[in-house]
Amino acid sequence: MDTENNTEINLKEVFWTIETADVLVIAFPLFDERLLVDTRCNEIVGPLIKVVPAAGSIRKRVRHIAAIRPQFPPPKRLMVVAWPKAVSSMVRLGVWTRVEQRCLASGSPEVAAAFQEAFDALLALERRAMQTAVVGDGHHTLWQRGQAD
Repeated sequence: MDTENNTEINLKEVFWTIETADVLVIAFPLFDERLLVDTRCNEIVGPLIKVVPAAGSIRKRVRHIAAIRPQFPPPKRLMVVAWPKAVSSMVRLGVWTRVEQRCLASGSPEVAAAFQEAFDALLALERRAMQTAVVGDGHHTLWQRGQAD
């Protein structure tokens, strides 16, 4: 159990999800995009690791996966993990490595590059979300300066 920033994460459960899901979707609190990890592969197509827009529902996500991975049937185990911490904490807590190792086991040579590209994209999204929060773009304050009650 990790309790950084008063947010509990059951790492044992997260690791179990990583090991058992055909398709894993990881959601983050600061931005809408998701990390999509489809571990299914065959002799022609390797695992898919990609940052994708939020789908809005599991049904829409399954349709999206079917559209981008037509060579595979619908996933038997599609799991969603809401990651309540910073993207970088996934590395520190071993989550990123577990997901990467699961996909690297396929032997597909482009997996490592896809993971690095996805990680860089997630860090950029998080950084952008934090910057917009600091400057106030798209955010509203509870109190305005100079206003009296």
